[in-house]
Amino acid sequence: MVIGAAGAVGKRLIGALTYRGDNVVAAMRSTPLPDHLQTQVAAQVMNFDVTDITTMRKIFKKNPEITTVWNMNVVRPRSTDSETTVGGMKNLLQVMAEFRVKRMILLDSIASFGVEAPKTGCTARWLTENPQQAVNSSFGNQKKECRALMQKFCQEHDGDTRFAVVPCLLHSEGVWGEGLTSYPLDALKAAVEGHPYVCPVDADKPLPMIYVDDLARGLLDLVDTPSNMLFEPEHGYAIPGFTASARDVFAEIQKHIPEFEYVIDPEKQNTSMNTKMHAWPDSFSTVETSRDLGYRSQFNLERTVNRILRAHKARRQPRAVKAELCSVSQPKLYEDSTRVPSASM
Repeated sequence: MVIGAAGAVGKRLIGALTYRGDNVVAAMRSTPLPDHLQTQVAAQVMNFDVTDITTMRKIFKKNPEITTVWNMNVVRPRSTDSETTVGGMKNLLQVMAEFRVKRMILLDSIASFGVEAPKTGCTARWLTENPQQAVNSSFGNQKKECRALMQKFCQEHDGDTRFAVVPCLLHSEGVWGEGLTSYPLDALKAAVEGHPYVCPVDADKPLPMIYVDDLARGLLDLVDTPSNMLFEPEHGYAIPGFTASARDVFAEIQKHIPEFEYVIDPEKQNTSMNTKMHAWPDSFSTVETSRDLGYRSQFNLERTVNRILRAHKARRQPRAVKAELCSVSQPKLYEDSTRVPSASM
């Protein structure tokens, strides 16, 4: 079951899972899946609410084949209140225990890191080894509570939980929510539409970033790796992509659209956003994911910007197709794979 199935990550993941033969129950709040994915999933659950445990039990009862739960709602939530994030996780794990579903993969966030975290080569291990760190966002503290709940579930119900820390997520979707890490997406869309862009953050602060197709690959590698081959504490991994600053992103955009203009005005900087961003790592380690998962990113800044600009330009053409450009579910991804696909329903 994929929770948050209609999001940028959820759609890429579902495409890859169904391509390789996994049956998928797609759970989403309000936005349905694109037509081409609706025909591929085993079931589509609309109006899914993690705070409604009664309805959740009905879903698991109706779909007894569910063996793995992908909790994708934590990348960029619409609500960051504890009742939704932490209370929803409690409900989900309780229902999993009742129906003897052992495995969950949780998407964690770069917002889980505080100012004490290493700036370069940061790992998910640091989170598990420094639970008392000072996090400058309530969302980061809620992630910590969710990870603790998963560990309790493992101890009490012999569960198999894993989590992936996601950096600044870039994708070729046409819409996205507001948030600190959305500034590259805002700038890319402004460039295609011919608008100048006012940068709301420190343009020279590097951030770890990842293109959505790379993240989907990393998640598949995480779920497919046998638990005895996962050597990181709590089976947590920071999924690396590339590192770039806002100025790097803007310079790459101008290689494709030379007339793109941006403004870096210190008086228009968002102080709160800058404070949070400067607390985060500059880069994620590549060692652990390569060693344990066999994962390596395929998208650098150049390829990512090119892919997103192409998608935005294509949408502006007459009779534009809504399906996103995606390289996750292509045959070449699995041609050389020796992993055994896992059941996701």
